[in-house]
Amino acid sequence: MKVLITGGMGQLGRAFYQRLKNKADVVVCGKEQLDVTREAEVRAVLEKVQPTLVIHCAALTDVDQCEREPERAFRINSHGSFHVARSAAQVKADVISISSDYVFSAYSSTPYEPDSPPSPLSVYGASKWIGEQLTLQAHPRALIVRTAWLYGGHENDFIEKIVARAALQRTISVVDDQIGSPTYVEDVVSYCLRLFKGGARGRVFHVTNRGSCSRYEMAKVIMESLQLDQITVEPVKTVRQPGVAVRPPRTILGLDQLPAAGLPEPAHWKPTLIRYLQERRQRR
Repeated sequence: MKVLITGGMGQLGRAFYQRLKNKADVVVCGKEQLDVTREAEVRAVLEKVQPTLVIHCAALTDVDQCEREPERAFRINSHGSFHVARSAAQVKADVISISSDYVFSAYSSTPYEPDSPPSPLSVYGASKWIGEQLTLQAHPRALIVRTAWLYGGHENDFIEKIVARAALQRTISVVDDQIGSPTYVEDVVSYCLRLFKGGARGRVFHVTNRGSCSRYEMAKVIMESLQLDQITVEPVKTVRQPGVAVRPPRTILGLDQLPAAGLPEPAHWKPTLIRYLQERRQRR
């Protein structure tokens, strides 16, 4: 199998590469090697590489930057996804395309299912939702996977931001009114590849770790697991600021499709996070 990864220098792209590098012929494309906003360039690269699978991770994920630069957000997240999907279809390659919980408004008291009506609150969420639609329009057999609250293997994830703040302050404030499912990036990679291997095509799936918590609860687990007992974590409420993207207050993605597809139930977020933090501590 020959695999091309877009966004190969990002958190998910690097995780996919590490998982596949000894199992397939993998071509990694960062934004320097592949500008997804230029369709002719995307087509030329795919025609040259001739992949059997394209894993599309390239995206503008800075949600506040998306609010400030909406045209750029739609060029990358919407049109870029379309270019990748259409070029993949032209070379007869399959596609796994990564999307986000931000496509939902997050005011539901029950988990969002893959067929729940999207209602994004931000430019980022809208650009990802349009990207999903354009992907399936260009490549009806594409596999779209929505995920949320990713951590692991990236210097800019929530864990590393909290640890950096704890190095400078004895008391840190973290919002307790944003609820979601902390999700280990390696678990997303595993489920994406298992879904693909199992023949999932032309559908949307949700992949997160099981259960949910607030950002405040997650920060508390981080401090406890890293034995940073001298740090006080205080709960605060989200403050809406001009030019800053609206964070969905509650995004819990329904996972019932996974057992229905023959896959095991994902691991719960808390023991998974604790194990990751213990391993991180040992590495340092």
